[in-house]
Amino acid sequence: MAWCEQHPDEAERESLAPLRATLAAAAGIPVVAYSSNYVFDGAAISYGEADCTAPLNVYGRIKVELEALVTAACGTVVRRNGVFGPEPAPGKNVVLRLIASLRSGEPVRAPDDQIADPTWAPDLAAASVAIAGSMSGDIWHVPGPAVLSRYDFARLVADVFGLDLGLIDAIPTAHLSQAARWTLYGALRRDRYRERFGAEPVRAPRDALVELREMAV
Repeated sequence: MAWCEQHPDEAERESLAPLRATLAAAAGIPVVAYSSNYVFDGAAISYGEADCTAPLNVYGRIKVELEALVTAACGTVVRRNGVFGPEPAPGKNVVLRLIASLRSGEPVRAPDDQIADPTWAPDLAAASVAIAGSMSGDIWHVPGPAVLSRYDFARLVADVFGLDLGLIDAIPTAHLSQAARWTLYGALRRDRYRERFGAEPVRAPRDALVELREMAV
């Protein structure tokens, strides 16, 4: 995110040039591309697929352009946020980095004013396959079912993994002195998926974290 803010032209070029090439070569093959809740400004309680975008940072603006390119080519856009899951070491998603920090006894600062829906990566992948198989196109939201602050989610991770909750401190985003403006309230509504498939796309975060723990991460 910070790199995009500091290198906007390069970030746009490296993000969108491969997509344009893929869409040009697809020749009718269905394309699914991932976007983010950062296309919104966080002023609403939650966002549906048809809500107007208003990105606050370079990353979000690139995602808006990605969405326009994909939908113009009759492709499918999947918006998601807070994705976590198993990864080859060293894991880069927020949960794996948090676990590594807490296991080493490092204190962690987690924003208590950034609100989102943590999304279990294996469920996101399965939902994406279902959406692609429906040949629907358009924009879909695939978030988790629980809306949590990053601080509350960090405490949930520590609880499930038996780590020290006392190492986690709540902090306002403004005190992090980050280069990019953040979408503070980025919850996504998933009505379209539930109406089409009759199910939640993603399991509850505690259940997902228990599965991650059982993978001996």
